[in-house]
Amino acid sequence: MNYLILYDNENYVYIDAENLEDCIIQFADYTGYNTELFLKALKGCHSPKDYVSIYEHFSNYNINSILVIQQAIYDEEAEENE
Repeated sequence: MNYLILYDNENYVYIDAENLEDCIIQFADYTGYNTELFLKALKGCHSPKDYVSIYEHFSNYNINSILVIQQAIYDEEAEENE
């Protein structure tokens, strides 16, 4: 699945992940907050709110939204390859 994470009111990152947990782990890698203790804490998460709360507890960033991108309507790279 494709996720778009909006964080700190003006930043965003695109992440391709298998599920929400993997998305949060990749985001933690991206921001430099992926630690062994963080990964252990994620095991207790059961909802999107849990994942965001744990991430925010271990980092200095605030997640505003996590969006699932179902389909790209236009992709410049795909157009160039045709």
